[in-house]
Amino acid sequence: MPEPRHNPYPRKRIVVRRELRKLKIEGNAAQHAELLDQYQYEGLDTCAVDGLCATACPVDINTGDLVKRLRRENHSATENSLALFTAKNFRGVYRAVKFALASGVLINKIFGAKAMFNLTKGLRGIIPSFPLWSNQLARAGSIPRSNVITGNSNSVVYFPACISRAMGEPVPGQKGVMQTFMDVSAKANINVIIPKNIEQNCCGQIYSSKGFKDAYTYTVNETVSKLWEVTLAGKYPVVLDITSCTQTLTHCRPALTDENKQKFDALTIIDSVTYIHDYVLPNISIIKKKDHIVLHPVCSLQKCRG
Repeated sequence: MPEPRHNPYPRKRIVVRRELRKLKIEGNAAQHAELLDQYQYEGLDTCAVDGLCATACPVDINTGDLVKRLRRENHSATENSLALFTAKNFRGVYRAVKFALASGVLINKIFGAKAMFNLTKGLRGIIPSFPLWSNQLARAGSIPRSNVITGNSNSVVYFPACISRAMGEPVPGQKGVMQTFMDVSAKANINVIIPKNIEQNCCGQIYSSKGFKDAYTYTVNETVSKLWEVTLAGKYPVVLDITSCTQTLTHCRPALTDENKQKFDALTIIDSVTYIHDYVLPNISIIKKKDHIVLHPVCSLQKCRG
């Protein structure tokens, strides 16, 4: 079999950083400014910072860590303060996102299927970073109640990711991620505990990947402290339904306070893939199987595998 082709962009990012340093030392301000401007989008804005590049690198270099540091250095005090404000008021951000999604779907129903796409495309012409609307977007339903099965002590704490809480299925009547998780757990006779006021909590990935250190630190400390309480000091495992969120939370220890590090060490945090394999499948009998499925192994799953 042929050798897999390695992604050249991590190395290109490093080479360009060296060239920027060289131009700065030489005092070539014009070329330095031009290259830095070109590098912003290609080198910083488009990096997923998931560290997957390290799995293909012969010497295990994680260029994502470099990009995170550069993003942190590029943020102004105002930007950092705004990020921290959203972290401390995450419930409001979450509700605003759900409202925006519901409004977008409603606008499309009233003015036609391309209305939101055309509107956001126009706004993007004025504000380049403004996101484009996709008709695959939809608002999630309400967060399900804890699924307590009488007489069963087999319990897990379900921490639905904020994307699962905010975004739902565009097909009417189709179950979303959260309800599917609850239904599958019920079939396996597993009690599911969903933390109260979960809307205020997040794994911190959105702040970590964008280089907002203070907001990330605040978020993971709040979340770990809450999970410690909900799990009864680590008695129950914590299950997340988005693998990248699981990856973020399981690697947050360096950002925790000394007190929360002790709490974190007592927690068992697993991904939904592991949960299905280790907790659900041993307790159910599969009657029907799909002939074909589509599998999308996201970056964090590939990194764990590597």
